[in-house]
Amino acid sequence: MYAGQVKCARLLLTYGADINILDQNNKTPLHYASYYGNVALAEALLKMGADVDTPQCPTATLLVACKYDNVECADMLLNYIANINNVEWHNETPLYYAKH
Repeated sequence: MYAGQVKCARLLLTYGADINILDQNNKTPLHYASYYGNVALAEALLKMGADVDTPQCPTATLLVACKYDNVECADMLLNYIANINNVEWHNETPLYYAKH
């Protein structure tokens, strides 16, 4: 399903793309991989230097994975020491989303 995305990401990074760039929604490529449950791309981005917890981003990647029931992605992010205590702007945590 996502076969070419990892190759495309590697190619773009080879040409100087910013792996932690924020878009107009304050999301990074890792956020979108977590949102869509694309574990292969998320892990590749982390191996290529993506920040698991981007300091300038208001929503943590682990929150996104838990909020959208992407368990495999959440598990992988935890292996990269994602902050389990990050709080979203209205005080929800990854655990809050995991239980809903």
